[in-house]
Amino acid sequence: MTQSASEPAARLQVMASKFDVALERLAGARAFAKPTHQPAVLDIAGRLLRQPDGIAVLYERADRFDAAGVFTGTDWDEPGALLPGLVSSTFDHAEPATIVLEVLSQLRLLAIARQRAFHDGVHGDQARHLLTQILALNLQRLTSPPDETARI
Repeated sequence: MTQSASEPAARLQVMASKFDVALERLAGARAFAKPTHQPAVLDIAGRLLRQPDGIAVLYERADRFDAAGVFTGTDWDEPGALLPGLVSSTFDHAEPATIVLEVLSQLRLLAIARQRAFHDGVHGDQARHLLTQILALNLQRLTSPPDETARI
């Protein structure tokens, strides 16, 4: 049985809708309840990241997931204080939800750098600088084939 070209697009649309619903719940939650709703957002975001064009879906929502509070109570809450040198360790050793949070943080920085999103704690040039540092420190991930540990 072959898959039609519209099936992946339809699946992506369904997942995007689920993400939007989870994001609305997070946005509507009071500050003390945000940690209860963050895991659902991160779970769906992780599934979107594994889909073709899923990263674009998340990028388009960067301002919304930031405003909703996906970073509330985490080290990623203040983007101006992020340390690019920690990204590699996060990708290598963190739990899947933490890796998704890191990716969302980088998408937020990209949106800020491109002036598609705004954050009081960081401006466009600073976001661009942070992303440049992250890329420079992780360039081997793009240029070298993964070893067995990274593949897993």
